Amino acid sequence: ACIWASDALYYNSGAVTHSTAYNYRANRMAAQIAVHIGEDPTPYQVEAEKIQDAVNKHLWITQKGHWAEYKDFMGHGRLHESAGLWTIYHAIDSDLGSPFKAYQATRYLDTEIPHIPVKAEGLTDEGYETISTTNWLPYSWSINNVAFAEVMHTALAYFQAGRSEKGFHLLKSSVLDGMYLGGSPGNFGQVSFYDAARGEYYRDFGDPIGVASRVFIEGLYGIRPDAMNDKLLVAPGFPKNWSFAELETPDISFAYKQDGTTDHYTVVQRFPNPLSLDLRI
Repeated sequence: ACIWASDALYYNSGAVTHSTAYNYRANRMAAQIAVHIGEDPTPYQVEAEKIQDAVNKHLWITQKGHWAEYKDFMGHGRLHESAGLWTIYHAIDSDLGSPFKAYQATRYLDTEIPHIPVKAEGLTDEGYETISTTNWLPYSWSINNVAFAEVMHTALAYFQAGRSEKGFHLLKSSVLDGMYLGGSPGNFGQVSFYDAARGEYYRDFGDPIGVASRVFIEGLYGIRPDAMNDKLLVAPGFPKNWSFAELETPDISFAYKQDGTTDHYTVVQRFPNPLSLDLRI
């Protein structure tokens, strides 16, 4: 019970990609923290390496280029290859694989996860589309839905994998779906109108707020502070046709503007301690 879909998601023992990704990242972060507090990071580093090796051996499908959902602990030890959104985005979010593996895994999302057109009267059709959480049948609650938080985390994964145009397209489609075309304008509910079984249900759930904030800040604007290591990475994922963008938060101000063939970037920090800026464009 470690992800949103766990209402109807059951496994016997380990060899599950999304929960393994959590444990991998936890050990990597524990190793970093250990260095800062004068403890030995080795046990955590070794554990993280073992986890990553096990994933590459048992869960990464080389011939298909994505992580499997899980592997049976008993019986035939079968590999279940039809991964859900959470499998892909948690592995990418936890830096479980290389940048190329992240790219390959997002291609699985392109080709194997159902895409649903987002259309409405008066809305210019620019190919807007949302996605379901899996391609699994028969339907059961929480394992085959169109849920805003799941779509947003997938959009973040596209940004993290270097596919910012795809990430922005999915992000904008989801915002149009819920905040503009939905039955409660301006709201971010839990489930989309395009969910075949539930429709636009649970409007008072705040599930998407946290990850929607992350996809705007970390994905679209590419602002990723690492205060523990005194670093500030800024790697914007703006659409190619954007000529300007601005963002203001209590911690940072960011502005971007094109002037002919010159791009201007302005970054103002207000962190307690100044961070070393790494601007990637």
